[in-house]
Amino acid sequence: MTICPACGGSRSRTSYLGGGRYRDFAYTYLRCLTCGSLFADPMPHEALLAALYSPDYLGEHYAGSLEGGADHPEMAAETACAVRWLAEWKSGARVLDVGCGAGRFLTLAASAGLVPEGYEPVAETAHIAERTTGVCVHTGALEKLAGHYDAIHLADVLEHVPQPIAVLRDAVARLAPGGIVLARGPLENQAHLFHRLIVLSRTARGSVRALPPIETPPYHVALFTAWGWHALLGRAELRPRREEISELRWPAPIGFSARPRALAKTLSRLVSASPVGRRWRFGNRVMTLAARFGE
Repeated sequence: MTICPACGGSRSRTSYLGGGRYRDFAYTYLRCLTCGSLFADPMPHEALLAALYSPDYLGEHYAGSLEGGADHPEMAAETACAVRWLAEWKSGARVLDVGCGAGRFLTLAASAGLVPEGYEPVAETAHIAERTTGVCVHTGALEKLAGHYDAIHLADVLEHVPQPIAVLRDAVARLAPGGIVLARGPLENQAHLFHRLIVLSRTARGSVRALPPIETPPYHVALFTAWGWHALLGRAELRPRREEISELRWPAPIGFSARPRALAKTLSRLVSASPVGRRWRFGNRVMTLAARFGE
């Protein structure tokens, strides 16, 4: 039985994205009929995941941060906002950044008076992040990490793992009493104008001829809706206390362009930022501050 990694639902069908292929690994993006999230079927096997997230991944996707350069402007603003939320919640909080990457959050958190530590499952990646930031970065199995933290930070982690509920529960187990989780990442199947245009385009083309498989590594194995995101948090016994859903320019270019794709994205962002868009939670990005049930 195929299970949705977001809500745990067991009913699904092939999504508008169809199939994907990377080297000799073929997969299909299914749509959960309960929460609407998409997910890869089958999920990448352990050997493929190890290859995808080797230290080379850090250099390829975080080269600017490793060399002291600036982050993507929109992501830099979001990271600063995440640090601000945590500092406002508890000054001097001890924070564990699960999946710390190149360590940009660790550096900003330390400068804001928080006490950050990082975690990366691959030892070599952890050592690179620790050397870059000067902050302690743990490695090994997350469930074996000793100590408890005032806050857990997970940024762009849950969409990468075949079992995000296991990662989330292991992270929550590291919380001190009264602690909180700040989770953020993409909502790649959440409604907004740009997303609907892509769905209509692929659906129309697919009705004429079979679409070729997406030739890309399966980095994102869960493409959440807001409903699926909240269902995942609930399965980990977390309830949102503060949340922001927004729309980034991704996957359109940052700068102005007269190309139809860029113009459509500009219009979509205006709609998402409007009162109607905010009410209906239009967007492709979420940041949630959550507490455990009963706290």
